[in-house]
Amino acid sequence: MMLVSRGTTTSISKLAHLIHIHNERWFPENAVDDEIIERVKKVAQDKSITYAQVAIAWLITKPYVTAPIVGVSNIQNLEDLVRGLHVQ
Repeated sequence: MMLVSRGTTTSISKLAHLIHIHNERWFPENAVDDEIIERVKKVAQDKSITYAQVAIAWLITKPYVTAPIVGVSNIQNLEDLVRGLHVQ
């Protein structure tokens, strides 16, 4: 996918890379976020599940979370989250 603005063309991947570099420089605390994302990615790949399923499975193990608030835009998103309730 390409973005066109003011006569220039930029690929989404290049834009994402530029945003990542900007965030590393100005928001070093995001490095922790990157580490968390990589861990979630690894768990999802190891278990062949989605990131959303990892997130909901993690949330329901926390005793202080009594009612996770989730938003879905379609039935597939809802089914994905429900499957996350059964992740071990």
